[in-house]
Amino acid sequence: MIKCNRVKNNRAVVYGDLHVGDTFLYDNKPCMVADRNGHTFPISLEYGTLMARVQPNTEVVPIICELTYCIK
Repeated sequence: MIKCNRVKNNRAVVYGDLHVGDTFLYDNKPCMVADRNGHTFPISLEYGTLMARVQPNTEVVPIICELTYCIK
């Protein structure tokens, strides 16, 4: 389960200003900035897929996410 905490007065920022590990909302979906071989890219936390539509000048809303898991 992924829990996203809403912080009052969250303002939109451009994706290009975020750093590796930062989480954000895009199109009401939780995403994260990932890195591979020095190249950053946005991934969907829900599906683990690349969010190709997010460009460096795309406005996104930074969020704080908590990941909870249990071992079956």
